[in-house]
Amino acid sequence: MDIPDSLIKQHQNWINAVNNENIDEYANILAEDAVWIPPGQQPIIGRKAFRQWLKPFFGKFSYDFSISDERFLVSGNWAFERAKFTSKMTPNSGGDPMAHSGTFTVLWNQDDEDNWLINRYIDDSNINF
Repeated sequence: MDIPDSLIKQHQNWINAVNNENIDEYANILAEDAVWIPPGQQPIIGRKAFRQWLKPFFGKFSYDFSISDERFLVSGNWAFERAKFTSKMTPNSGGDPMAHSGTFTVLWNQDDEDNWLINRYIDDSNINF
C-alpha cells in the first residue's frame, strides 16, 4: 500500500516540531478538534487545549524524539498509524535525562488542502506524569 508523500512529509514535520520544541508547529499538526490521550491523564481535547498542556513540557525539557516500526493503513483521506517511539527528555535546568518509550496509535485525516492532521492520538505507554 502506498503512503502519500504529503503524509510522509507531515509525519516528519511532527518529529521535527517535537525535536525543535516548537509548540506552534506541533499544535498545528493537530486537527482543531483533535483528541490526544496521554498515559495516566485525562484526554486533551482540541488544538488550543493541547498547546496549553504541552507548554510546560517544552519549557522544562529538551527533546530527542524518534519513531520506529511505523505501520500505516491508508484509506482515502484517512490513515491509521501504529508505531514505537522513544523520547529522551533532558531537563533544561540540568540533571540526568529521562527516557519515555512505548507505542502509539494515530488516526490521521487529510483536509481539503491536502494537509494531513492528527485527529486522534493514543499513547500506549505506561508512564505517569
